[in-house]
Amino acid sequence: MDSWLLGTELPTLANLPEKALNKNAFLDALDAVCSQDSGSDRLIDHTPALDEMMYTLWREQHPLPQGIDEVLAVDMTPIIVYGETCPLTSKGYNPDEAKHQQINLTVTISKHDGQPLAHKVHPGNHASMTTMQGLLPRLSDFACSDGTIIWDRGNTSQQTVTTLERNGWKVICGVPKVSSEVRTIIKENPIPETVEYLVPCKDNGTLYAVKIRAPLYGKEREVVIYRNIKKAVQSVKNRNKALYEISMELDRLKKKHTSKDQKDLTTAINEIVTGWKTYFSIQFPEDESIIDFSWKIDEGRVETAQAMDGTFVIYATDERYSATEVVKMYMEKDVVEKAFQVMKSVEDIKPVRHRLESRVRAYKISLINS
Repeated sequence: MDSWLLGTELPTLANLPEKALNKNAFLDALDAVCSQDSGSDRLIDHTPALDEMMYTLWREQHPLPQGIDEVLAVDMTPIIVYGETCPLTSKGYNPDEAKHQQINLTVTISKHDGQPLAHKVHPGNHASMTTMQGLLPRLSDFACSDGTIIWDRGNTSQQTVTTLERNGWKVICGVPKVSSEVRTIIKENPIPETVEYLVPCKDNGTLYAVKIRAPLYGKEREVVIYRNIKKAVQSVKNRNKALYEISMELDRLKKKHTSKDQKDLTTAINEIVTGWKTYFSIQFPEDESIIDFSWKIDEGRVETAQAMDGTFVIYATDERYSATEVVKMYMEKDVVEKAFQVMKSVEDIKPVRHRLESRVRAYKISLINS
């Protein structure tokens, strides 16, 4: 680190002697941002105040255009951590679907110019929806009290949506397909794949959207349903491939199994259909002394899944937006994802090698603001 610093202009820009710029000085700087009080063992964390100061200073120097409200994008990403001594570290979900030791980082960024507004470090096992519950109290700490907030469907809950709207914020958010309410919206409102419903994008002909009124979160609301043709085709391809391969394995098991009883046979079947069990109907003889089974694909389940393939629901508070405008604004939330990509590639934010919670928190804000 010492040799790298001396090869930059940082000593001159910071007006500091070269001897003062070393690893210990860097750690001291981190401790000035966040540290553990030795007397009370209390965490003294200045990162929230620094977020507020940095955003306020930025907006004073780069004000929003007159008549334009702030539009914020929120997202969370997992960050791999070395070691297990930091209390924030735990095993949690990540895109690699591997159980790594990690922490989760939520960042709120201005869609207007990409300036970070706030961040929060969470334990690695915190879900996205859980982290959104602290968003409103955090927003009240800043100078902006209204505007629009955009986030992914993994962060959405009725409580978050209604609380933000009650406090004057507009939202544009994806809605999870887990509820029967949302699945009914999709089933009962097929999207015509015609020019009238096409959403212009980089790959024209891929996205189609329609705007409807439907019950959602306790009242009638306008929602946008959109279909991504590429994702739909890929989902069909993946599912059919999996069902075919599992069918072949079940056929082989039926012909050549050496199970001692039905329980043993059931275990073997479950190992084959893991992850796809809902698509198969398995029957066993009533006479348990007969160690055999029959099976078939549940075509009803397949049809239901196909209706959902590549189709998503977006809710937007402001009903003046068209279906196309809502989809485009929702897609542009990737300003946060792009920031994460920079942090993970250019800034090499992971894996985190700091072991103290205070230094992990200070390290994160230094990278976010860089």
